[in-house]
Amino acid sequence: MSLKKILLLLISSFFIISQSQSQGLYGTITDFTVNSTYLSPTGKIKLSGTTGTTTVKYSVTITRSINPSNQAPNPTDFNWYATNIGVGLGRYSGGYVWFNGSEVITNANFVPYQGTLVKEFTATIDNSQLISGSKIVLVYDVRIPGTPPESWVKSKYLSREYDFEYPVTTFYNDQKSQLLVKNNCSPVPEYAIDYLYVVNANKYSSVISKADANSKALLEITQSGQTAANTAGLCYVSMPTPRETFRLQNGYIENINWDASLSPGNQTVKIELLVQKSYFDITAGERFVLFKVLYENAPNTGQVVGGLNSSVINFPATGDYRVKITAVNGNVHYLSDQFMVERDN
Repeated sequence: MSLKKILLLLISSFFIISQSQSQGLYGTITDFTVNSTYLSPTGKIKLSGTTGTTTVKYSVTITRSINPSNQAPNPTDFNWYATNIGVGLGRYSGGYVWFNGSEVITNANFVPYQGTLVKEFTATIDNSQLISGSKIVLVYDVRIPGTPPESWVKSKYLSREYDFEYPVTTFYNDQKSQLLVKNNCSPVPEYAIDYLYVVNANKYSSVISKADANSKALLEITQSGQTAANTAGLCYVSMPTPRETFRLQNGYIENINWDASLSPGNQTVKIELLVQKSYFDITAGERFVLFKVLYENAPNTGQVVGGLNSSVINFPATGDYRVKITAVNGNVHYLSDQFMVERDN
């Protein structure tokens, strides 16, 4: 190798080493993090919209170096190289550009003998400056103190960069319900009454539409409603139906009858009178709801003589009713067919 080439290599090496050392001469950034409050679960910066601005807080760790040529007998804080670092969140557009809120870190930000400083800053992002698929990065520059900012050449801090996402509108389902009938009762004379399956509001969400969220709720009813009705619904043994019309003011009396042999071992039963609700009012899960307990502990003999009468029942108005009988252990339920009560004029 010629002497000329050797000299050229030595000169080149000198400039490369000098340039590399000067990069950290006035301070070094060793960490950069956007605060988690401003990030989505997937780690993207959450923007407020496609226009306007988004405020983001971020933390930067800055480390400064000691000047080896300043070796006074009693080293003081003046042994540090002067620090002069400009930082801010930014984007790339033919060069790195800071958003509003850039800061300059100098020795004055450190306390005596402090080599590492963690500071939190606030940046205001112009949403309209962002291009889909690009990144939000930490933009920084290290310069000799006194260099005017307009002559700085901004660089990107390469250890961290963030994707961003625009806000997504989330829709939630309304409450949905459907009356279902238990379909696994034993053959006649058993039958079941209505079971209300309810999907509560806001259980399902969609980024498409409320209708899409509601469709998910309805799908749950389709997939799970009948199973729930078969599990939680009750089968009833049909009992003799009272006469078609029960008139209040003619002293009518009628017996209540049931098949006591179907509930052996039960000494007493509970007898209730159910009244039909409005056809459109089905929030309780059944169209017939409790009107009055007729007998709390009636003997399980299969009959209450004169159990239906105007003096015991004291109907307030006309309507459709059923008689319900429940064995004490709850294993057997009896239910009459629907019958009408009328008031004499």
